[in-house]
Formats: sequence, C-alpha cells, structure tokens
Amino acid sequence: AFGNCTCAGTTKTFETKVYINEEVMKCDLKIAIGLVVPHHIAGFSGGGKIILPGIASSETIQHNHMMGHKSREKQKEKPEIGMGLYDNNPLRRDIDEAARIVGVDFLVNCLINGQGETVALYTGDIIAAHRGAVQEAKTHYLTPETAEKDIVIANVSSPNNVTSVGLIISFPALSSGGDVVLIANYPEGRVPHYLGGRWGKDTWAVQHRRVMIPEKVNRLIVYNEYPHPGSHWFDDDARIMYCTRWDEVLQLLQEKHGSNARVAVFPNADIQSCL
Repeated sequence: AFGNCTCAGTTKTFETKVYINEEVMKCDLKIAIGLVVPHHIAGFSGGGKIILPGIASSETIQHNHMMGHKSREKQKEKPEIGMGLYDNNPLRRDIDEAARIVGVDFLVNCLINGQGETVALYTGDIIAAHRGAVQEAKTHYLTPETAEKDIVIANVSSPNNVTSVGLIISFPALSSGGDVVLIANYPEGRVPHYLGGRWGKDTWAVQHRRVMIPEKVNRLIVYNEYPHPGSHWFDDDARIMYCTRWDEVLQLLQEKHGSNARVAVFPNADIQSCL
C-alpha cells in the first residue's frame, strides 16, 4: 500500500488512478481468490475487491473510498451504495474497472456458512463469475427482517476493526430504549484495516471512520473475554460498555429488561443481511 506500486491506468467511474503492487503487474498469470459476503459499501465482497483495495496503493484506496462516500451522500433518497446494493453501485463499478485494467486472468470465489465452511464455488471471468456468486449470495445470506426488540444479540467473527458490520442488521431490529449485545470474542491483534484506526491518543489514520450509536439505543454492550484497549472503533459514547464475562452481560440485561424481554439473536451478524 505504501510503496512498490505502479500505475496500471485510470478508471472511468471515479477517475481513480490505479496504482497496483508492481510484483503483481509483472506476473504472467493473475488468479484472484476470495470470499463473497454482504459488504457495507461495495454491496458484496469478492470479485475485484482483491485488486482494489486488496493490492492497491493507499492513495488509490483513499480516492475510491472518498468518491464512494461522496456519491452515497448524494443518493440518500435512492441509495445505490450500501449493504447488498450491487447492480448499480458506482463504487463497485469503479472496483471492477480497476480489476479489468490490472488484467486478472481467473477468479475463484466462494460462499460460506456460519462456520466459515465453503458451501458454493464460482470460477471464471472476474466480473461474470462474481456476478453469479452475488446472485446466489442475495438469497444465501438473506435474513428475515425483525423489529421492536428489547434486546438484540449480534455474534460476529470478523477481525476487531470490522465488528461494527454486525450492527448494521442489529440497530433496525431494536426498539427505542433497547440494548444491543455485540459478541466479538477474540484478541484485537493486527489487521490491514488498522490503516483506518488510531495511531495514538489524538492521531487518527486518514480513512478512520467511527460508528455512531443511534439515539434509540440504550446501551451497546461489547462482550470480549480479552482486554480491550478502548472504544475507538465507535463514536465516543457513554452508552458503550465492555464486558469480559458473559454472566456480567446477563446481569445487565436482567436488571434492565427482566424475564419477559423480546429478543432477537443474529448468530452470524457480520454476514447476515436483510436486503
């Protein structure tokens, strides 16, 4: 992301200069391998995302994401960028154009179940094969909509920095004054998206985005057995609580909601989607 990148061309959609890892561009055969799940801005992961942002320069990634956010701000009444929005998504189109410019020869993409096991496989052209995977993904990950719950429990298996995707399906299911429990049980560790995280007490990366908690949420309870350094993935908010024991979580919920609470449980909130 920070060096050894060469410009392969420029996209038409966002006029993104496609700076790509130079070693990849020197290869005679380029095979892209990835996973297709709902994605909060690209509609679905997989396909050309292995190129952009996968092996693109930081500047290329920033331009693509910045233009995507600007485009989404203009489309609030009829959004084209967002979770499960694929067919007319300009950010996805920009990504696919970048993949064509780079010259990917073959794609291998899979769909998974709740245990992370491959349940479907799509191979071939990077655009056509990915489109086929997306069509199945639209129903494969589909979850019935629910609403007005006192408690929403969202289990996620994503790296720490992207656990917030589990809240996309959770917040709409909650009633006013309800609690969300986000189960994110793993050590924080190092992941590529730390480029969007915190670099010190007052210094943030260029692409850093913090999740805002809707007013209707009473508390966001984050359950993680491992010590957590802080809530910098979320907007500063006194309503966020961190628990390292499950009995702590249950006690908090019992004290607030009693024994007759209306509860929704999303066992795989980071890949479930109400399209």
